[in-house]
Amino acid sequence: MKEIIRKVSEEILRKYGSKLIMLIGFGSAFERDRPNDIDIVVVVKDSEPNSVIQEIENLITMLSEQNNIKIANNVVRLSEFLFDLLYNGNPIAFNALFKGTPIYGEDVFISLHKFAKLVYGSVITDETFKALISEELRDVKLGLTQCELLLQKLATKLYVAVTLTSQAWVLKNKGKIVFNVGQIEEELEDEELIEILKEAKKLKTSKTVSQEDIAKLLEKLENYLN
Repeated sequence: MKEIIRKVSEEILRKYGSKLIMLIGFGSAFERDRPNDIDIVVVVKDSEPNSVIQEIENLITMLSEQNNIKIANNVVRLSEFLFDLLYNGNPIAFNALFKGTPIYGEDVFISLHKFAKLVYGSVITDETFKALISEELRDVKLGLTQCELLLQKLATKLYVAVTLTSQAWVLKNKGKIVFNVGQIEEELEDEELIEILKEAKKLKTSKTVSQEDIAKLLEKLENYLN
């Protein structure tokens, strides 16, 4: 697995290194010997056009297929990473900055890691999670009426909403904040929510996602929340 990570990172940096600010690895591939997938965040300069982001996403998809392993396609501009992900509390940014390994752009990573600890060290509350969950669910509902090319992204956003729900449960019932999905699963004791989290995780990593799949899981989560 380390060899695959090295090859993938080198290929991204070889082709787009001049356009990158950070390349961060996190999740199971960087924490244990037998991971299910590879989670990376590619942060590009704000000046880069959408076409470059699309090219990097296409490259990651190709590398994923070549190596026969799921590679998360998280390619964002720096401003998006800071505001849309970090300030809005997206678990991708949490995991990347709190548990991640800088593959490229270590100086920037260290600075943002320190900043994130200051911002989130003591201000996350149950109400914060509720607001974030509501925002993710709203986006999923709106997206269900759009073209099927967006379904994979909707599956990811729904997974984020479920993860936030799970984090909120842990915060409320055990008084602790955890950002690693594996740790969240270990802390959860609500069987219904555990099942929803498993389904969301499976849907997020599936190569084919249908509108019906998303609608069913969305209904389960909303019923749970209500």
